Amino acid sequence: MNKSSSLIASALILLLPIAGGANAAAPEARSERVDFASGATSRVIKGQVKGFAYVDYPLHAGAGQTLSVEMKSSNAANYFN
Repeated sequence: MNKSSSLIASALILLLPIAGGANAAAPEARSERVDFASGATSRVIKGQVKGFAYVDYPLHAGAGQTLSVEMKSSNAANYFN
């Protein structure tokens, strides 16, 4: 390895802890199971998600049932997936 390659490799090794630190904090994640009361046909869930946090909403649905979601946000980059 020549001197310039060695210098570049050393610089990259020194930067790894800094670059890795940016991804070290995982986004806040939570899961809220969606259950329906006996005979209920709908459920309203209200809450907030800030920053890079996200929420999973697992639910059970039968054949022919549909899911409708309304998400209100002041940030156009937010999405429901």
